Amino acid sequence: MIKKARDLTGKELDYAVAVALGKTPDFADFNNSKYSMVQYSSDWRDGGAIIEREKISLEFCPRTNEVSAMIQYEDDATGNVWQKAQCWGSNPLEAAMRCFVISKLGEEVEVPG
Repeated sequence: MIKKARDLTGKELDYAVAVALGKTPDFADFNNSKYSMVQYSSDWRDGGAIIEREKISLEFCPRTNEVSAMIQYEDDATGNVWQKAQCWGSNPLEAAMRCFVISKLGEEVEVPG
């Protein structure tokens, strides 16, 4: 099933993060309620390392009560700073993991349906 990365939550977002990390998860029983995997979008032990390594910036917006996440990079040749991806979420991990997925896989991703 193809979904917008900006709309992913829970298991679907965690699945997309695993794929973005280059893992080939075997999630044949993805819809099983007992299914468990690394919880990048809800556990700081899992998602925090990605935020640090990818230098994902986080900012809280009190007006909308959401968090913005952004990944930037600097062009070595020109020194210009470019935005690679930006996304919003209800909490820092959700926003950051959506942003990470978009930076690696694009705006739309395939997740188990």
